[in-house]
Amino acid sequence: MEILYTKFELLTALLAGGLSGLSKEKFDEQLAEIEAELVAEFSVADRKEFNQRVAEHAGVGVESLVNSPNYELLCDEYGKDIFQKLVKKMVEKMGITEIVAWAMIAQAKGLLRLV
Repeated sequence: MEILYTKFELLTALLAGGLSGLSKEKFDEQLAEIEAELVAEFSVADRKEFNQRVAEHAGVGVESLVNSPNYELLCDEYGKDIFQKLVKKMVEKMGITEIVAWAMIAQAKGLLRLV
């Protein structure tokens, strides 16, 4: 996962009150809605289904994908797209900025610590 902001920028965005307009209840509710949407859209049962989704995203057939020397790169691109969609949904539903959304993701993934 590639975040286009520095840790300092992410921390500043969170500490500057990027979430101040949301109550805890509203925040939790909206985050649960976003999570449910993403799980429904991106969850896969097995590697075969994952490969089908990556191939579709890349515009190639599954066999071409699996045999491609760029297999890992194409999988990474698919993953990046999922995170971009997550950020977009967070911005739209929660009324936060993109940098605050990335900061929340970084914090959730253990890449950013407030203390």
